[in-house]
Amino acid sequence: MNVIRTPEIADLQMVLLKALSEPHLYTGEALRTLTQTSFHHTIDSPSLALIVPILMRGLSDRVTDTKKKAALITGNICSLASRDDVMPYLPKLLPPLKKCLVDPLPDVRAVAAHSIGMLGHEVGEEEMQETLSWLIEKVYEDSTVAERSGAAQGLADLLASVSKARFDEILGELLQNAKHPRAYVREGVMWTLSFLPSTLGERFAPLLSTIMPAIVAGLADESEMVAEVALRAGQVLVKTFAHSELAQVLPPLSDAMMDDDWRIRQSSVMLMGELLYTLGKTKAVGISEDENDAGLSSDSVELLLQKELGMQKWIEVMASLFFLTTDVTAAVRQSAFQVWKSVVNNTPRTLKKLLGELTQLCFSMFTSESETKRTLAARCLGEIVQKLGEFVIPHVLKVLNEGLVSPDPVTRQVVCIAFVQVLSSCTAGVLDVWGDAFLESLEVSICDEDASVRAAAAEALTLLQRKGRGNAFDALLPILLRDLETEDEAKHTRALNGLKEVIVLQGKQIIQTLFSKLTAAPLTIAHLHVLRAIVPSTSKFLHYFINDMTNDFLLQLYGKNDEAETPMEDATMAAAIREVLQTMVASVQTFGVQWTITCLDKISNMANNGYRREACALIGTFCEQTQADYSEQMQMILRCLIKRAADVDPTVIDAAWAALTTLLTKNRVEDLLPYVSFISNMIATVISTERYKWA
Repeated sequence: MNVIRTPEIADLQMVLLKALSEPHLYTGEALRTLTQTSFHHTIDSPSLALIVPILMRGLSDRVTDTKKKAALITGNICSLASRDDVMPYLPKLLPPLKKCLVDPLPDVRAVAAHSIGMLGHEVGEEEMQETLSWLIEKVYEDSTVAERSGAAQGLADLLASVSKARFDEILGELLQNAKHPRAYVREGVMWTLSFLPSTLGERFAPLLSTIMPAIVAGLADESEMVAEVALRAGQVLVKTFAHSELAQVLPPLSDAMMDDDWRIRQSSVMLMGELLYTLGKTKAVGISEDENDAGLSSDSVELLLQKELGMQKWIEVMASLFFLTTDVTAAVRQSAFQVWKSVVNNTPRTLKKLLGELTQLCFSMFTSESETKRTLAARCLGEIVQKLGEFVIPHVLKVLNEGLVSPDPVTRQVVCIAFVQVLSSCTAGVLDVWGDAFLESLEVSICDEDASVRAAAAEALTLLQRKGRGNAFDALLPILLRDLETEDEAKHTRALNGLKEVIVLQGKQIIQTLFSKLTAAPLTIAHLHVLRAIVPSTSKFLHYFINDMTNDFLLQLYGKNDEAETPMEDATMAAAIREVLQTMVASVQTFGVQWTITCLDKISNMANNGYRREACALIGTFCEQTQADYSEQMQMILRCLIKRAADVDPTVIDAAWAALTTLLTKNRVEDLLPYVSFISNMIATVISTERYKWA
């Protein structure tokens, strides 16, 4: 063994020879001895000839520790030998190293990847071309996660030794395949990107702007595994470059936190958390979403983050983070909440520092095309009020009022939804002070030209009334009625829209008051037009008032029932009253039909000719225009009209026959057949009654 010139190997030759002669017994001992040896000399060719068979045996061993040691030694030994000495052994060492590279155990894969990288540095790119191609193929292969991740790790290590041109070529291919239709290909790409920072070190920094978008996109991948590996890659980047490349790492994370895709929002929040933990020298804490406002961090963490990020960037990041604590998706909300609690000591105190940025952020989100962002803005404002109380109301109202004048109806609707969120967070005490200000803002929205805005404003007004302003609608009604009397057509229309919305919400409670105001003396054409416009909105409750209102209007039209008919002299006013009456009977819903027909039947028997004539006409209008089911009242209608067809007054007879004609026209013959006998009997009864009168 005099040919061995490496002193360290010469000292170990007896152990190594035993491993060669009885490998099953002494391979482990030989590898252990080699790992404990410090080499200060170059390893010569005879030494390699002695060591390589042992390494090959170790790389193929079943024992994990043996494989790890063999892989570790392979890389170190080859780095200590000359290229020419290593080259003859490359075809022997690479196959078992490749096998270790796809080993089920990550420790074995990591050591094997490192050894392949060291071989690449030693022998050069050209000699490793076949291995490089094999690794790329394995990264894209439909195999196990262990095999893909091992190949990716080996590829990342080997890429550190290739030329810039070849590196750029392969990286370009990887980034292109980040959008590959097959999930396992995308996963392989993400694995490779996750290993590159550790193999390239600072050489990776210039690539951040190129690689970060691919990783962020991977966070939202439909494949859970791809998204998981993308998150891992992002975590590696953040931890590696948090300090040295903050300017490149922070912007894409900040942008991703506001992405429309909730998966990207959640993952980017987690990555932002990693960044903040690294910069603030702290760690995540385990918490639940229902924790109180006391944070689990310390003031020193907050101060350190302000120093590292700069005050303005800290404000922007923290504002975005708090914004997402109100996310519509629970997973995002929980992740944001955890990060917030981990880096904030006192939530109200911190929020006061962020107030300006937060309110501006919310306002900007109101104008977003994303429904999610608009909803988040509304929720966030509500949360701010809940946390800070009366102090923040002026700021919030300013933001909301700016949103109410937006030309975009969707924005105005979302602002009204935000009012609901804010009002939900207000205490009764806060509303005692600020209730009028809220009411003033909502007065505008309840009259909005857009129905969705009005509906959202109505919900806010209802909440305002329930929580603190029990007279909110009472205070609003005179304003609406005032605007209804204006000659400004646009203002009139808006007030009418608002009134309809209030009616839908308040229903029976406000209809009586409203009808009383609109029918009070002196009766005006304007009030009648308003009545006609709003009556359809009262249809759910209209039948409760139809008797009193009909009789009141008939009194106006024809005088008292017990006196002779005295028609209203003002034909225009009379026509307007009739239009209101016709709209009323046409608007009644099915459950109010009995009330309505009973009322008209009663009127049809009154002494005043005008009352009877009008009753018949209204029944005709009802039959012609109603959408309600009146089959159960068919006999009552027929009885009423047949009786009036024999009335003493010719105008009543004409009205009754007109109504009968409408009834028969609007109903199918087969639907009327069951009433033939009833009609026959009614006609006979009427004839008999009239003969008796004449006799």
